[in-house]
Amino acid sequence: MDSNFKTLNHKNLRLNSIQKNRKIIASIAFLMNLGFIMSFIIIQVSNPELNWIRYPLSRYYYTSDGYVLVTGLFFIGFCEILTAQLIYIERVPGSRWIGILVLLMGISAFIIAVFPMNLFPEKSLHGFIHMAAAAIQFFLFPISAIGYGFLKGRSNFNYFHIFYGTASSLILMNILRILLTLEPSGQNFYGLFQKIYILLIVIWLAIISMSKISQQLQNNQD
Repeated sequence: MDSNFKTLNHKNLRLNSIQKNRKIIASIAFLMNLGFIMSFIIIQVSNPELNWIRYPLSRYYYTSDGYVLVTGLFFIGFCEILTAQLIYIERVPGSRWIGILVLLMGISAFIIAVFPMNLFPEKSLHGFIHMAAAAIQFFLFPISAIGYGFLKGRSNFNYFHIFYGTASSLILMNILRILLTLEPSGQNFYGLFQKIYILLIVIWLAIISMSKISQQLQNNQD
């Protein structure tokens, strides 16, 4: 019994310590987010020969500066892991489950960075792993956003997350339609829809980290 009490007390102390450093964690997450956005812009601008409306972001692996994309993916992976920690420690019903989902998104971003996509008509194990990790990232995002909206009861801010996740899922369904039907007209816009969806993920993560920084600053003033 005494051992269990000490273990529980240690976990509570660790959570309290993390909560005190919430502003630092959120600030680092926001900087990681900015790092990805910079990588995203650089890789697009430095490769004008690739049609950014048609080609997905992963296609830029095979350019001379593909390392910029890999670096950006590591940035967003770390951002998602830090964001998962921020959500996990909120201590409201369901926050741990949402935190775990966002953590899995972060891990999938690392896998996407390490295993490049296939170039048609190539078929390889690394391409399959890349697609599986991308699917995890894409499918978990709207679930996480909508779930986060239900965490703290009713407020305008929480309704925003529910709406944001729902709207994002509509874009995801359009991406799936293009991939499954292989319509030539849809393929021409696949890259555009994919990049919009990725930016929606990035913006959502930035909103989370900025809200945590704002909350912490307000608590310090109080």
